[in-house]
Amino acid sequence: MNKSNSVYLFFTVALFCLFFLPSLGQEGMFLDGTLYGSLARNLAIGKGSFWSPYYTDTVLKSFNGHSPLMFGLESLLFRLFGNAFWIERLFSLILAVFLLLGMRLTWQNALPGFKEKYWIPILFILLIPVVSWCFKSNMIENIVAVGAIFSVFFTQKALGKPKVSFGYLFLAVIFLLVSFLSKGNFLGFKTGNVP
Repeated sequence: MNKSNSVYLFFTVALFCLFFLPSLGQEGMFLDGTLYGSLARNLAIGKGSFWSPYYTDTVLKSFNGHSPLMFGLESLLFRLFGNAFWIERLFSLILAVFLLLGMRLTWQNALPGFKEKYWIPILFILLIPVVSWCFKSNMIENIVAVGAIFSVFFTQKALGKPKVSFGYLFLAVIFLLVSFLSKGNFLGFKTGNVP
């Protein structure tokens, strides 16, 4: 890696740290992120089930507003580390790192002549205010973005060979399924209590 790329990469990493690391120690976030964190925490302590997450006895006893994969994955961190306000932040940070890794891999695969300049798309995505807000707020779009970028990467890998690689295509479908099982209401339930 040449010196100018090293400087830009350092700047990009510093920007990432500036945007995300201070929020790890702060309490409070957007209401939706708090709701998703509560659903995951409740799942971790045995309230509700994967397909029917539980919020409270009076509000959203059975939450069916979104597909449950994100809550299930986030609940693993609650099981591992216990009940702390920073669990949602850690989960979002892990997803942010995976998103940036996926962007790097996709860039390097698509533009092999510019492999060392992978910091360019990462810098651009970090400069979009709603992206850093989503990651600070524990939004479902975080896991959707990770699933989408890795789906694109594995599709590139599958179709970039003289013969289509069905192994890579299978991985692309799995990551697309991760997005699908995290955002939206694919079961057709109404949000709120289902009789």
